[in-house]
Amino acid sequence: MQAWKMFIPWMWTLHLLGAVWLSAGVLSSAVVFAQLKRTDGDLIGRAFGLRLAARLMAVFVVPGVLFTGALGFYLLRLFGMARDFSLGTWVSFPNWLKLSLLLYLILLAGILFIQLPQIRRAARAAEASRAAGAPTPELRAVEGVKLPAILTHVNATLVFILILLMAFKPF
Repeated sequence: MQAWKMFIPWMWTLHLLGAVWLSAGVLSSAVVFAQLKRTDGDLIGRAFGLRLAARLMAVFVVPGVLFTGALGFYLLRLFGMARDFSLGTWVSFPNWLKLSLLLYLILLAGILFIQLPQIRRAARAAEASRAAGAPTPELRAVEGVKLPAILTHVNATLVFILILLMAFKPF
């Protein structure tokens, strides 16, 4: 294990770069959803915005959250905080780390199980509506669901809190 200690600065740097990557995707998707509110009757604009949001999720947010989280758990092992991931190990973590892990798991679940499927479904419905030349019933139904747009702001807040917890280790 001692030979692997030289990789800690590299893993930590990659973890930070992954956090920047994730932050870029989360914050830019919030901007895209803010602009989508301004496309009232424009099917082409809505289709473009939803397609852009789906691509941001696929290129920045999902890889960022998975990569950063995997490296974070790996760093726990390298720093000797988690020899295994049993309940006894979790109980011994400092409080800031417990809260960080809980917030990360909430972020991960929200992205993978709520936001990503909804945004993909909305992008497909918007493309079908654009091709048809009029809003389809599926697009109207999907646009009634506001949770994916709300979750972009929740994700941005969670990422900000996670960065603060990791930087300052307050308690």
